[in-house]
Amino acid sequence: MTDQQTAQQTAKDMVRQPLPFSLAWGIPIAILVSMNFTRGVLPDAAIILIIAGTFLWMGSACVLNARRCGRLHCFISGPIFLIGAVGTLLTGFNVVTIPFLGVNEFISGTVVLALLTFVPEWIWGMYARR
Repeated sequence: MTDQQTAQQTAKDMVRQPLPFSLAWGIPIAILVSMNFTRGVLPDAAIILIIAGTFLWMGSACVLNARRCGRLHCFISGPIFLIGAVGTLLTGFNVVTIPFLGVNEFISGTVVLALLTFVPEWIWGMYARR
């Protein structure tokens, strides 16, 4: 990949721009963290819906960013967040019961897997080759 291609991808990367980053990931991360302090204040159903909504929000932003600039992390984390949103809803509302896997484990797993998607960038580079 040439330096010009990398520069073009970097210019389109929403992660590297403060306002788009704040709107796409900063706000939902703040909401997600704040859910740790709402137990007993909000009903469990509301907390589950809010957490699933933040995963949907971040997953959609990752998919959009992957299409815009080819960010490798976003190609992987976008689907993880979207699956996490669905899994949080299904396990949170007991639509699906998986032994040893409750809503808390689904949420934690989604966050850990999303964070681990930065590792491929360290190995293969920040942007996918087109």
